[in-house]
Amino acid sequence: MLVPWSTCSPVFCHFVGHSHPGVWTTIESLQLYQAISATSLLQHAHCQLPAKRVRRNTVQLQKRLQKLCCSYSDGSIAMDAFLRGIGHIVRLVWPSDVSDAHLTV
Repeated sequence: MLVPWSTCSPVFCHFVGHSHPGVWTTIESLQLYQAISATSLLQHAHCQLPAKRVRRNTVQLQKRLQKLCCSYSDGSIAMDAFLRGIGHIVRLVWPSDVSDAHLTV
């Protein structure tokens, strides 16, 4: 029984690239998928997991927070300066469906 392309695996459809591939495109996509799967299995077997991608902005924010925390724990800055520094680093985004009336305590 033939399976329609609309019900194929999303991963496979991603490798093929379109909904009605030719025979050679399908074969090449299957070979690529098999090679990537085999490589992934070998990496997991040897505990060589791929490095997690961390955005540069995240690393910079973490370094700034670390410096602020170290400065406060050393006593080189006061609590108000510490809170002001955190206020400049952290950006609060309120959900649009929450009104200010619900935020009052």
